[in-house]
Amino acid sequence: LVDGLVQRGFSPKLLAGAAAAAETNEHQDSDRKDLRDLYVFTVDPAMAQDFDDALSFERTPAGTTTVYVHIADVSYFVREGTVLDKEALRRGNSVYVATGVEPMLPPQLSSGVCSLRPDEDRKAVTVEMEVDDQGKVLASRFYRSLIRSSKRMDYGQLERMFRGTEPMDPDLAQPLEWGRKLAQTLREVRLARGSLRIESTEPEFEWDEQGRVISADASEELESHWFIENYMVLANEQVASFLEREKVPTVYRVHDLPDPFNLDHLLDVLSSLGLPTPAFDAMAATPKEIRRVMRETAEWVDRYTPPGRGKAALVQQVLRAQARAVYDTVNIGHFGLASQTYLHFTSPIRRYPDLLVHRGLLGKLGLGPAPSTGLLTEWAEHCSKTEREAAK
Repeated sequence: LVDGLVQRGFSPKLLAGAAAAAETNEHQDSDRKDLRDLYVFTVDPAMAQDFDDALSFERTPAGTTTVYVHIADVSYFVREGTVLDKEALRRGNSVYVATGVEPMLPPQLSSGVCSLRPDEDRKAVTVEMEVDDQGKVLASRFYRSLIRSSKRMDYGQLERMFRGTEPMDPDLAQPLEWGRKLAQTLREVRLARGSLRIESTEPEFEWDEQGRVISADASEELESHWFIENYMVLANEQVASFLEREKVPTVYRVHDLPDPFNLDHLLDVLSSLGLPTPAFDAMAATPKEIRRVMRETAEWVDRYTPPGRGKAALVQQVLRAQARAVYDTVNIGHFGLASQTYLHFTSPIRRYPDLLVHRGLLGKLGLGPAPSTGLLTEWAEHCSKTEREAAK
């Protein structure tokens, strides 16, 4: 086993720390905006216990949409420098395997008071955005909130609602209609901006009691997946832009341009299969050209791979030609998302960098203690490493 996974479970000392932290859930906080009257819903994988994020939608008299992305207020419970915090940093992230999860935080927090479970009051950090019908964010606000989720859905359920094969609650129908229309616009805007079009499918396994695989399905990319993803990306970008503008040291999620020689190799593979490829000179290519050729190639493979030509394998080749996305304190942008400023904010229950971002944001807003930033670069590097180990 990789060194990050040798220890399963949590020591009595950590469990006691988590229990003490969980008790603070009962505290009334004067600086928290009460949003319990707002219709809030969550969408997660069917087996998930840790619900990091929730959504709400409203229409304004001006004809714009107010999008609320509510994220579990983990930094409220996990204070910097505590034993809980040090263990979360050591782990770097939750590790998901097909039969379960080894969480970054003890269960009292990860699937307890931090998880945005339905019909329970929960402390959150809300990103409130006013978005016009062209997908442009006109204004955004960040604050601590108190929410109460009305509905917990899984992706399959939401997909059936989108396709009209499962009825939806009357309360959900209107917000979902607003959100769905806007999500389609946001997706078009992202693709027009040059976001990489790569739809890779992860196999989904079914296991029996003894932990043996009894079936495997290639999960298709569903509208319900990119519906949620669009709003998470939007919230991440808004937080990233605010922290960069305010010169707050933080951990960005960066993705460099592909290595031109890796791209050249990809084009060789495609042309050896008799597939058309653009002209490309790896020695002389400018960043702009690398960007254009990579995008064109990814889009071509996605749209036009002839039947029987192993599209899944070609998509893997396109993915292999990419640089690896990592955490860094220096922002070089995110090539894959065509985003100039990006970070991870939306999953603080399961990723330590998100927790660092929460602390930086709340510290800047005067809603939390100012975090220490001296070791941010080392922490970013460590979290990139634990992420790679978890993937293995």
